[in-house]
Amino acid sequence: MITMRFGAIASSVPAESLRAQCDSLKKALHQRSPNMAEVYNNLKSSYTDTLKPLEEETDIGEFAQFILQYLEQVESLLQFISACRSGDWEGYLAALENQIKYFFAHDLLNYARLMPVYLAQMNALEQDDLARWEALKSGDFVVAKSDIPFTHLFTDQTLEQEIKMLKRHGGMVGLSQDDAALDRLVITTPHLSHLMQQFLNSFPKASKSSERSEHYQLSGAVAVRTRENADKLRHCIQLHCEGNPFTVKTPLKNLVSSAVVKESAKDDILNFSKKGQKHFEEFVSDRLQPISIRSVWDPV
Repeated sequence: MITMRFGAIASSVPAESLRAQCDSLKKALHQRSPNMAEVYNNLKSSYTDTLKPLEEETDIGEFAQFILQYLEQVESLLQFISACRSGDWEGYLAALENQIKYFFAHDLLNYARLMPVYLAQMNALEQDDLARWEALKSGDFVVAKSDIPFTHLFTDQTLEQEIKMLKRHGGMVGLSQDDAALDRLVITTPHLSHLMQQFLNSFPKASKSSERSEHYQLSGAVAVRTRENADKLRHCIQLHCEGNPFTVKTPLKNLVSSAVVKESAKDDILNFSKKGQKHFEEFVSDRLQPISIRSVWDPV
């Protein structure tokens, strides 16, 4: 999607120069070069001076408008994941706040109701419990399972991995209905897992070179598959839109069936992020302020 947008507006600018700068940034990030910040700032400056004005001036169709909003949602989610993987507590809170509008927009009401409460409680720690705030700021809100950069995990994701390992060695069928199965989980299974790991560690490792020293997505065929999937998605969009939607003013349609969206639904779809943000602000005003008269648990 980004490449289609880039191709639509780059015809009047030195696109090869920008592509070279993008390649330089990718290389600097992969090699963890000390001048990666300088490379990024140069690319950002070039983008601001050349492409951004053209993006604001370009008249695009309805489908392209939806794509841009969708990309903003994906970028917001990637920022949230990045903050977790790098242990950035304040970045995590900022990214979470930006996600809440999408919970309202997509009617994920349990998340929409409780995430503002959670966010308010976490932000209050900076004043109410400075020691805990500093601990979270140091990265204690995530789990570091290795020394490899950018591999911190959410606590619930770590628990899922741990439970999977315990199931593999001990077996936990009918855990919620069987007291004996619960006892195996709490008492027996961790010991079995520990004994199994000791047994496996007693064998010599085949090669030290097999030990991973970087994030798995930076090696192997992951990047190749990602590029191939992106090309397939671009081809599918161009097929249904009869060209690049950023150059052909395609009406808002279903990408799978090519059915045109009804006029009555267009406003909600094309403005879902703005409407989600509005509902989020109204929720905070009506329920979370000291003078609010409605409860968090009142129907949404």
